Amino acid sequence: MVNSQVINIDNGFIHTTTKFKANKICNHNSYSGIISIDYFEKKKYYITTQVGYHTTGYYATQSNFLGHITDNHKFISDDLHVSTTVRYKIPVYKLFVYVGLGPKIDFTFNRKKSENHTYRYTYPYTDHFRNMFGGKFDFGVYTDIQKKYRVGINTAYLTNFNNGNINTNKFVCGLSIGYILGQSTN
Repeated sequence: MVNSQVINIDNGFIHTTTKFKANKICNHNSYSGIISIDYFEKKKYYITTQVGYHTTGYYATQSNFLGHITDNHKFISDDLHVSTTVRYKIPVYKLFVYVGLGPKIDFTFNRKKSENHTYRYTYPYTDHFRNMFGGKFDFGVYTDIQKKYRVGINTAYLTNFNNGNINTNKFVCGLSIGYILGQSTN
């Protein structure tokens, strides 16, 4: 049985949910771009290593009793995402459905913040958005076209183990286009 290796480009969006210890929850939506390689592909499983770009952060506004915005808080960081997941695949007609699990780390850089507040809640910033080590659960579907190309839809849930004063979780969804370097086992 020949192992195949596939180089993929994933593009999509990322939704970040940030929960503070003070029970404040803020959200942020942005772009996600990932390059990955699938290797050690067998009939029922394969391994994927990914390197890509994500953003993490939040945007929050607060209003007074008249509905006028009194506070604006924004914190965004660019993250270099690195992960490796083991994916179990199930054939369904000409498609393959997979679920995967593995470790991930997001290296945080280029932090940007802004705020305009009068008297309300003060949000923590850069001290708590550091390199984020955690776990990744992914789910998706793909098909191989002419044993040369792989096209798929990917989703992933990323959680952090080193949260500190804030808890940041991410949901990623995107389209994947790949090129098969070796003979596929599918």
